[in-house]
Amino acid sequence: MDCRSYPLTPDHESYFAWLNDSQVVIDGEGMRFDDEHVMFFAEQELMARHAAALIPAPGAGDVLEIGFGLGVCALEINLRAPRTYLCVELHPVVARMAGHILRAFGHPCEVIQGPWQTSLPARRTFDAVMVDSFPPPGWADEDFLVFVEQAVPEILRPGGRFSFFCCGDELNPVRRAALDRTFSQVSVSPHTIGGTMPTAWSLPSNQFLVHACLR
Repeated sequence: MDCRSYPLTPDHESYFAWLNDSQVVIDGEGMRFDDEHVMFFAEQELMARHAAALIPAPGAGDVLEIGFGLGVCALEINLRAPRTYLCVELHPVVARMAGHILRAFGHPCEVIQGPWQTSLPARRTFDAVMVDSFPPPGWADEDFLVFVEQAVPEILRPGGRFSFFCCGDELNPVRRAALDRTFSQVSVSPHTIGGTMPTAWSLPSNQFLVHACLR
């Protein structure tokens, strides 16, 4: 399969190798890589809001998700019955798990295992794109800029929608400027995970931003 290509550094290669070698464990609170929890079932309502931002009317469009993880966002997206769904997932164990989970849906679903930088099909475009990936430490902003300013214009159709995982109550100016350069409209709404938090909660905040970006 021909794929698009975006920059990868030695930092990416070594980090991806570590991720691929880490043990994936799912427990009652979420998913951990080795001893670190990286995502939680408590994010279900947050991910439902992302899905609604991407697919306002059930049954429309082709969706790409970067990062399957626990599958919480994927479940919310696919319950809205998109025309097709494609996930690019780096971790081989998680990618295999995703394939099994997605068989439950009646519409075409596909999983590609690998980093998004080398795994986006060259001849496919999408109506909605969700990004929730694991960049190497220190590369989060740089990878975001590459995806938004290089990948999005190539893979997201005119009029398409984009959202991404955003922990905290504000987006840094670098990322906001990239959104403003790329999209015709950017809507933002806050979301707070309340109630009893998971004991293993490892994210920096229980506050999030849900972006609905229109190309």
